[in-house]
Amino acid sequence: MSALAIAAGASLPEFTLMPEDLPARSGFMYFDQPVATADLRDVDETPLSEAPIVAACWGPWTGNNPAWKHGGIWVTWYSDARAALDSGVRIGTVSGRLAEKLRPVTDRLAIDNEIQCPFSPDPIPAMTANGGETASYFEAGGIARWLGTLKAAWLLMTQPVTAVTDAQYDKATRRRLAKNHPKPPRVRVINLRRPAGTSTSGSDREYQHQWIVRGHWRQQWYATRNVHRPVWIAPHVKGPEGAPLLGGEKVYAWTR
Repeated sequence: MSALAIAAGASLPEFTLMPEDLPARSGFMYFDQPVATADLRDVDETPLSEAPIVAACWGPWTGNNPAWKHGGIWVTWYSDARAALDSGVRIGTVSGRLAEKLRPVTDRLAIDNEIQCPFSPDPIPAMTANGGETASYFEAGGIARWLGTLKAAWLLMTQPVTAVTDAQYDKATRRRLAKNHPKPPRVRVINLRRPAGTSTSGSDREYQHQWIVRGHWRQQWYATRNVHRPVWIAPHVKGPEGAPLLGGEKVYAWTR
């Protein structure tokens, strides 16, 4: 799901957090793959050049700014320190001998950076590296982009997403695969469903094909909270059932 959070976070619409948007008042999230890479080339007294960002924790923070009328959160980002050592060895900034000495005494996670985020009912643009403002977290870059990924992960946790399951091998297939693989390869099945209410039968335009709609955000109005919040619309098939599918190669799943 980290890959989805990264992709969705890049196009996340502008919105400001409120306490109801968090999965918990405070928490810790470990991603199944790096969500960013920290540039360490300008950090003094370290031979490392980069570090993968793999975790984040958050908690309430009142801030020291009178404009923070609703409070906010403090987010701490963690890098994989041992992976950073391995990267230094590959790049050549860390010798293999030094890495072997440091690895046993190096904790897996290291605090990399921190960012504060105010709660506000009104939108607050993301900040760019040169101090400007932008509504796009992707354009913001740096830690602001990381925050966009974390916000996307929080939003995705509250809603159903396109189902992703592991393919189940039957006994004959497992035996055949075992001859060449000690462990059968993992195959993920992504179900692209036709959402309810997307039928084109009532449209004035008659479509002759089906097509895949890419995942995207939609601003959803929540009357009980009196706010708009981004809702992720998962990839899905649109068009008349039974019509040819446009674009790309087709993989058919025949299930009983």
